[in-house]
Amino acid sequence: MSWRINMNLNEEYRPKTFDEVVGQDSIIDALRHDVKDPKPAYLFCGGSGEGKTSIQRIFARELNAEIYEIDSGMCSAEDVEKILADSKVRPLTKDRKVIVWEECHLLSQIAISKLLLHIEKVPSYLVFILCTTEVDKVPRTIFNRCKVYEFKPIDSGAIQNRLRFICDRGGFKYDEKALGVVSKMARGSMRQAVAYLEQCSYRDITLANIKETLMADTYDNYFNMLFHVLDKDIVSVISDIQSIVNAQTYIEQFFSFILDVNIYVLTKDFEMVDIPEAYKEELDGLTDADVTIIKKIRDMMVDLQYYGRNNPIVDKLLLAELTKIIN
Repeated sequence: MSWRINMNLNEEYRPKTFDEVVGQDSIIDALRHDVKDPKPAYLFCGGSGEGKTSIQRIFARELNAEIYEIDSGMCSAEDVEKILADSKVRPLTKDRKVIVWEECHLLSQIAISKLLLHIEKVPSYLVFILCTTEVDKVPRTIFNRCKVYEFKPIDSGAIQNRLRFICDRGGFKYDEKALGVVSKMARGSMRQAVAYLEQCSYRDITLANIKETLMADTYDNYFNMLFHVLDKDIVSVISDIQSIVNAQTYIEQFFSFILDVNIYVLTKDFEMVDIPEAYKEELDGLTDADVTIIKKIRDMMVDLQYYGRNNPIVDKLLLAELTKIIN
């Protein structure tokens, strides 16, 4: 049996060098080159768990720099002005300073204007890194003044290799298929994959453990919603939607799930989808009539992804569209 107390696997196994980073090879190659002559400002764009935090810290270490990580959502324009004034003070024990603006899209327009003016005349010892998970909200003026790196979702195979390394190093007993399921469930996020692994690591990491510990809150919910629609059980569909905590995230993930169901129906190949093989019985039991309705859900979700983005009543829109399909 695996047993660890007070673990934080994400911090314990966070990459400490460029060589340890998984899945962002082109960015690593470019930053290795930039260590010799860093640009005044960088923009790191990408989803949560794709390596932005690890890479910014490694880059600062390679530059022999002090690093300051700023929560942009908590910064007023006055706070930004004070941080910029303090940044002009040379580092005492290092060669450079790296100031990271986390979720820079949350800065006010006034704060962004102050920051951009500073970037134009940044001293040689100072490097700014602006990070965002919502690139669409970043003003174009920031793109024009930064060297931009776009992080990509990490391949599930690369994630599985990293999870295997963590299990071997940490002494966890595991089933390779279980690691494969966790890797796919993470949808390109190493942080999420390691967090899932940690949730399951108090017992042997097996398919049964994964399904009991993780899937009750993920694929079980998706299949419940799907089968409630197929059964035309509008009361249960309403209950499913009312239980959603983050509607925008749920709809994005449910859409991905519906696409995977469509792909599996066509291919019968679990290698082509992110749905765990533990759900083979449910998928193989779908009838031709079910598949027709699932295609309608897919087409509806395509439209909902467009006009429902950032809509505060997107959960109500989902209910309205599913009601049309049921009726």
